[in-house]
Amino acid sequence: MRACSIKNPETVKPLFKTISIAYLVRRSFPAFWGVCAFAYFSTHPGIIGLFDFGEGTGTVSTMAGMPAFLAQIIPSGLLGIVAAGMLAAFMSTHDSYLLCWSSVITQDIVAPLVPNMRDSARIWVSRVFIVLIGLFLLCWGLWFKAPDTLWAYMSGTGTIYFAGAFPVLFGGIYWKRASKRGAMIALLLGLIGITTVLPWKTWVPDTMFANTQFWGLLTFAIAGVGFVGGSLLWPDKEISES
Repeated sequence: MRACSIKNPETVKPLFKTISIAYLVRRSFPAFWGVCAFAYFSTHPGIIGLFDFGEGTGTVSTMAGMPAFLAQIIPSGLLGIVAAGMLAAFMSTHDSYLLCWSSVITQDIVAPLVPNMRDSARIWVSRVFIVLIGLFLLCWGLWFKAPDTLWAYMSGTGTIYFAGAFPVLFGGIYWKRASKRGAMIALLLGLIGITTVLPWKTWVPDTMFANTQFWGLLTFAIAGVGFVGGSLLWPDKEISES
């Protein structure tokens, strides 16, 4: 959103270079903590057994390694400050997400359906969608149980968008025969990515069909074929006439 809201490309380049450093640091810290947790518990294997992260089953999840590591090395008072900082970062991230999602819905869905909508109306519509999206996230976060690890769930939900968007972006830039119909078909076929978050392991035997990676790769392939086929079958008029 920062890059797309800048006035001109000349300003975008130095801004993007600067914020890229912060993005790299933000993404590197959790991975670095995970490496440190692995090294720490490799030399102190008995400590993690004190924590029961398996909901009373006596088992330990590997996802508990990093928080258990931080709880061991950070003093109690400082640990509270770190937890408060993480909560603040969490809130800061999600308020941007809520604003971004509500703005996209308002500008790209509602505005084309309601011509000549005033700016004040757009603001109110965005506010309404912020509340609705927040309620959805509340219900989804409290009562939805991910069928696999959180990482697998995040990558699966990302597939729903990226599987359709990737062939549209790549083909739109590098393929002259790409068409609007082909792009729409690819985006719709990307919805097949919903299969990556379904509990296949409880429905079918332990085969490749129970693997979320299989469904993710299949979604990418189907969306790509749909983009190419749709562009060839329904070319844009200006392309077909030329």
